[in-house]
Amino acid sequence: MKTIVCIKELDTASDLNALVAAVDISDEVTAITMGPESSKILAGEAVSRGADKAIVITDNALKDSDTLVTAKVLARTIELIGDYDMIMLGNESNDSKTAQVGPMIAEILSIEQITNVMAIEKNKAVKIMDGKKITVNYSLPVLMTVNKRINQPDVYNMGGIFKEKDIKVVALSDLGIDPASAGANGSQTRITGEYDAGFRADGEWIEGSTNKELAESLISKLRDERAI
Repeated sequence: MKTIVCIKELDTASDLNALVAAVDISDEVTAITMGPESSKILAGEAVSRGADKAIVITDNALKDSDTLVTAKVLARTIELIGDYDMIMLGNESNDSKTAQVGPMIAEILSIEQITNVMAIEKNKAVKIMDGKKITVNYSLPVLMTVNKRINQPDVYNMGGIFKEKDIKVVALSDLGIDPASAGANGSQTRITGEYDAGFRADGEWIEGSTNKELAESLISKLRDERAI
């Protein structure tokens, strides 16, 4: 099986779990990362941890790209690779924590997707949804985002052990992407600030002994508030 792993960071994010899982179940692994020239270090670590090769997408025009632009660039790179069975990513990055890029890539490529995966078996994956474990059947090609429950990576110091020939650096022009469609100019979302939404405890309990009674109580309350 051939797997492509999209990584952003390996130190604390679940991207490392995705890489380790891919190496465990695949015959060939290609790691892709998008970022500055220094991302070659990250790509090198991915190769030294078991990836067969890595691609670094770096271009000044990518600065301040939102999640959709990021997904489009990664999806285009995957399209050019062409030969793959599975795409894997960590559930979310440690900075924005949007968990959007993986599902967006799957939609762009029109392939199946399973998110928040904690175990992978042949044609089956176990995911977490609403705090419960759910087994999902899948067919290839498929994209999966994984959480940290899927494995426990060994503590590892790369020490510069990788071959330069195993890392390919590409720019947007190599991907056939117009620089004007990337970065801040090509992004449709802007992060203007962050704040703590806090915790509100002024909600109301809806009572009922069955799901039907709960639903009826909720509908009645919403009607009282003229919300529906």
